[in-house]
Amino acid sequence: MIDRAGGAVCWRCGLFLGLLWCVSQSMASTDWVQDAHDAQRTGATAESPDLPWTYLWSWNGCDAQGGLGGRRYQGPHESRPITGGAHIYVAAGELDAEGDGGLYALRKCDGAVAWQRTSPAFDATPAYHVPSGALLAGGRDGVLYKLAGATGQVQGTYNAGSAISKSVLIAGERVYVVTEAGTLHAVDIATLAPLWVYSAGSPAATPPAYDAAQNVVVFCTRDLYVHAVNGENGTRRWRVKPSPNTPGGPPAYNNSFEFGWPVIASQHGLVFVHQSVESFEDLWGPGPMGRYPNTNAAIRAYLASTPSKQNLFALDLADGSVRFIPAVGPGYLEIWWQGGPVGGVPVCQPVVRRYPDGSEVAYILWRCGQTNPVDGRWDSQVGEMVLDNQTIPGLSAGDLRRVQWLDDFVITDEQGPLTMAGDTLLYAHWAFGEHRRITDRGPTRGLDSDWNNPIQTSHLPSFCRWIAADGTPNVQTHWHEGGLTLYGDGRYQPGPGWWGYWNVSGPESNYASWYTIVADGLVIFSGGGGDLFVFAHSGRGAAPAILTPPASATVPVGGNVTFSVTASGPGRTYQWYRNGAPLSDSPRITGASTAAITITSVVPADAGNYTVTVTNACGSATSSPATLTVNGSAIGDADLDGDVDLRDLAQFQPCFALPPTGACAVCDWTSDGAIDAQDLGVWYATVTGPQ
Repeated sequence: MIDRAGGAVCWRCGLFLGLLWCVSQSMASTDWVQDAHDAQRTGATAESPDLPWTYLWSWNGCDAQGGLGGRRYQGPHESRPITGGAHIYVAAGELDAEGDGGLYALRKCDGAVAWQRTSPAFDATPAYHVPSGALLAGGRDGVLYKLAGATGQVQGTYNAGSAISKSVLIAGERVYVVTEAGTLHAVDIATLAPLWVYSAGSPAATPPAYDAAQNVVVFCTRDLYVHAVNGENGTRRWRVKPSPNTPGGPPAYNNSFEFGWPVIASQHGLVFVHQSVESFEDLWGPGPMGRYPNTNAAIRAYLASTPSKQNLFALDLADGSVRFIPAVGPGYLEIWWQGGPVGGVPVCQPVVRRYPDGSEVAYILWRCGQTNPVDGRWDSQVGEMVLDNQTIPGLSAGDLRRVQWLDDFVITDEQGPLTMAGDTLLYAHWAFGEHRRITDRGPTRGLDSDWNNPIQTSHLPSFCRWIAADGTPNVQTHWHEGGLTLYGDGRYQPGPGWWGYWNVSGPESNYASWYTIVADGLVIFSGGGGDLFVFAHSGRGAAPAILTPPASATVPVGGNVTFSVTASGPGRTYQWYRNGAPLSDSPRITGASTAAITITSVVPADAGNYTVTVTNACGSATSSPATLTVNGSAIGDADLDGDVDLRDLAQFQPCFALPPTGACAVCDWTSDGAIDAQDLGVWYATVTGPQ
C-alpha cells in the first residue's frame, strides 16, 4: 500500500454560546451516530482518514473470492450505516424467507453479527444515543423502538401511529420522528413519553434536522412544503413552498424532496433543502448542447429567470424566506423505468463545514460549463459554496469555487452523495468511491476568472465497487496495484486502489443509498442496496493498540491526578488497574472504564503503578505502567504537618462518616471509600506504634 501524509484541520461546532450544545455533541464521540452525522445533518466529521488504509471485512457484499456469494438482502433506499459504541448499525427492511432483514448490529472490528432484530421491518437509518448507549429505530409498523445498543433488547416503545420510513433524529435528550401520516413527534429519550406532536398535513418526504441555536426542527413534505417547528412546544414557526413546481412522485419522483434531507448551516442561520426538478429534460441547461453557463453570476441569473429549474434552496431559519439562490443547477442520480430515464433523485446534499477561523462553507456538486464538456451530462463539478459576502473577497452568498478533482467534471445525471472527514472529501458515486484531501483553499483559488487555479487537493486511492479482472485478486487486502476498470462498463480510474467485487457486476439498485462515512478509525463504504466494505484508516488494524501510554506523575497528598491513554481499534472499551487490581468509579475516582481516569484528593494509598487494558471483540492491549508518586505525610497524618498526634484526631473527628472528599479525603487511610472506625483504628495504631 501507499502512505501519504496529510494534516487534519480541527472542525469546531461553533463559536457562540448558543451552539455549545452542538460542541458537546460533536466532542462526545468519534462515532457517526445518526444519518448525515449530527442533528444538523452536516455530513461532516473532524476525524481525518489518513493513509494507509487496511481492508477489514465486508457485509452483505462479496464472498471470499470477491464474488456475489456474500449477498444476503437488498437494503432499503433510505438506509445508511451509523456507528455507536462497539457496533455498526444497519436497517435491512423486511425479513425475507432466508431470515435476512430487520435491523442488524455488526461488530466494528470484524463484521460479525452482534444481534439482529427480525421484526418489524426497519426501512430507515436509526440513531445512537451516546450517553445511554441506546439505539432509537423507527419501524414500518409506526413504532419507535428504544433498544439496548449492546444487545438489541427492547427498552421501551413509542407508537407514532403511522409508518416511520425516514431517519430518526436525536438532539440532546430528545428523539424526533416523522411519519407517513405527516406528523412530527418529539419524544423524551429516557422515558419515551411524548412531548408534542406537529401535524404537517402531508406525508413526510425527508427526515427532520435540528438547529440548537434557534431551537427549531425542519423537515419537508411531499406537497413540496418545508416546515419549521418550534423545538420547545411543537408549534409552527413557518411553512413555505420555495418551488413553483407541482409535486410529483414515483416512479420518476419528479419535483420531490424524497431521498434527501435538510442541512443546517447553524452559524449562518439557514437551512438547505434539495429537491428534484420536473423531468429528465430539465437536466439540460441553456448553453450549447445543454451546458450550463460559465460563471456564478450567469448561472444564478438563469436560475432566477427559470425558477422551475431551481433545485437547491437556502432558507432563513428564522422565517423561511429565501436567503440567496445557490448557483448550483439541477443534477441528480438518474432513475430508469421500463428501459428509459424518467427523472432523478437529489442524493447529493450539501456538506456544511466549519473551519477553525470561524468561516462556514458548504460543499456540493454544481453545474458549470467552463470545462466545455460535450453536453450537459458532463458539466458538473465539486464545489465549495460561500454562505455570505465576506468569506472570500469578490464572492457573494451562493457562489461556488471549483475544487480540484480526479477529472475536470463529474457526471451530472449520476451524482452521488458527498461527505467530509477532516479535510477529506469523499464522493460516493455508484461505480467508484473517490476521495480528495483539500491542501490549499486560499482566497484566490477556484474562481470564475481563473478556472485553471482550483482549490488544491491531494489524491487518496479510489475504491472501485466492482472491478474487471486484471491479474490475480488479492482477496485479503482488496488492493490492486494496477488501474481500476469497472467490470462490464469500461470506465477507468488510475490506480492503485481498492476493489469491492472481482470480475462480476455488483448488486446495483436504482437510486440506492451509496454513501461513505468515517468513524472511530474506520472508513465505511455503503452501496448497491446495503453492502458494506469496511477499512481501518491511519495505519491501524482491527485489534486494539496503544498509541500513547499513560505518563507517570507525582502529586502531593490532597492533590488531583489524571492518567490518559490514546488507543486505536474500533469499538474499544477501557479498564484501569492499580498494581494489577481493577479500579472502579467511586467518590474520588472517575473514568475507570474510559480513556482517562482521574483521582481527586489523592492519599498515600493511591501510590502505585497504573495500567489500562483496551479491549474489543478482536483482541486487547495493555499499556506500560505509569507510576503515581504521592508526596506528603504518613498514614494517620490528617493535618499533613509531618507527624501523627492528637491534632490529627481533631482533624479526623468532623470527617467521621462523611465521604472521603475535599479536606477529608486524607482520612480514608483504608482506601475503602468510607471514613469510619477502621480509619480511626489506623490512626490509633500509628500514633501508638513505634516512633
